[in-house]
Amino acid sequence: MTSQMKSLPKAVCCFLATLLILQLASAQEAVFRSPDLCQVLTYQEHLDFLAKTEIKDYDPNGEYWVLIATVNNHMPTYPKVLSLLGKSRGATRNSSTTEQLQTYVKAWNPVLFWPKYFVKAATYEDHVYDGSKNPGRNPKPMMLLLVKVDSKTSIKFDNWLQTAKERGFPGIESRTLPAGAIIARREILFR
Repeated sequence: MTSQMKSLPKAVCCFLATLLILQLASAQEAVFRSPDLCQVLTYQEHLDFLAKTEIKDYDPNGEYWVLIATVNNHMPTYPKVLSLLGKSRGATRNSSTTEQLQTYVKAWNPVLFWPKYFVKAATYEDHVYDGSKNPGRNPKPMMLLLVKVDSKTSIKFDNWLQTAKERGFPGIESRTLPAGAIIARREILFR
């Protein structure tokens, strides 16, 4: 009986530690609710799809933006993503497929990005329009980024939107984003 009592606090501590780890892992600051992970979007004259974000601890004075970014499709995980998508085409994805996709796309890094819209509320949705064309046969990997930036960067994004058309919509290098600015990402593909 005494040895059981001694082990009880250790077991309780382990249980509580596990609960805390699970709670911290599930408590993300922000997420994309749509589009789905690795959703293949179809290009018809331009991309047009709904993106929905949810920000926990939303700061009404914060500067939040949704960006679309290219990724390096020469990464070794890209063929694995295409293979998984091919196997699950037309079927509902099971949790194993989703977990594998999440593992593979973690290696994706944004290269260039284009500001799309300012996020105005904790739960917000808007259309993402993009004139990119996919010249290849396979779906092109891209990524949506939800960023929180300072007012100076936000003004730069606003100015970019005002002048981008006359300048040919130049991409902005992702390395110019302030450290820690990306608070959520969603990997997508388009045909």
